[in-house]
Amino acid sequence: MSERTTCEPSPASLVLVQIFASERNAGHRDARHRILLIKRGIDPYSGKWAPPGGFVEHGESPERAAIREVREEVQVDLDPGQLLPHSVIALPTMNQTYHVFVARLPEMLPACATPPETVDVGWFSKEELVRIDMWDPDTVLNTALLFDWLAEATHAAPGR
Repeated sequence: MSERTTCEPSPASLVLVQIFASERNAGHRDARHRILLIKRGIDPYSGKWAPPGGFVEHGESPERAAIREVREEVQVDLDPGQLLPHSVIALPTMNQTYHVFVARLPEMLPACATPPETVDVGWFSKEELVRIDMWDPDTVLNTALLFDWLAEATHAAPGR
């Protein structure tokens, strides 16, 4: 058995919440899905768009942290029953691990930026994602794929 000679800190635990809502166009039965994103106001990734999220505080569950961070960053209230665990991603270069949740709301809610952490918020379609400056970890998250999953789940739901 080898001994560790350096004391490396454990990865920081963070949460992300990918919040989706439906936008119904007049005269159309099918809903168009949108995701709520923040424009980050601080480093890392200042000026880039990302899902709301942040650090899990000592003694806090990831679910509680997700609810708190969404409230702090976009002024939207979620409850634990709205959070669906989606994935865990690691960013070794930053020594961070993210617990990623998906939340689906029945409609788009008003959201507000809370500077300095968030300087803007917006609801975006899948097509609009390619035109905005997404934060670097989206290459791992691949938010666009969630739109496809959500569309399939919506059309497969009973009563459709």
